[in-house]
Amino acid sequence: MTVVLPAPVPPLTRKASRPVTMRRSHPALAIGDIAVLPSQPDVLQYLRRQDDETLLVALNLGGLYDAILTAMMPVSKAPGEDIQARVARMETIRAKSREVERIKARLSREKQFNKRVAINAELRTAKQELERLAAGDPVGAVTEK
Repeated sequence: MTVVLPAPVPPLTRKASRPVTMRRSHPALAIGDIAVLPSQPDVLQYLRRQDDETLLVALNLGGLYDAILTAMMPVSKAPGEDIQARVARMETIRAKSREVERIKARLSREKQFNKRVAINAELRTAKQELERLAAGDPVGAVTEK
């Protein structure tokens, strides 16, 4: 018998309750002997044995990690984007947001009209870049007008 715990099952509380229910229903999962098996880097596989019951457990730790971080991240996942790229995009969004705030502060302090026009153009470009990043476009993509 193979027991596979899927990664993305909303909400997170249901994810935690399913393994607990399975553990209670199978003594081998609660008190049985354990033997870790070789597997892929983001998968944990092991056998649990108790009397005549043997269970193979495979946990997709990479998928679980991704699901937990996705639930905590304020930006949505772009198509084909892995977790490292999403974290990098989120950091870029934070930096761009700070840049927009600095430009706004500079604009509010500036009194000369010609300099305000130039700062407004800079602000508009920075806001467009921020919107592009928040929409999930890859870093460095060129947007058309």
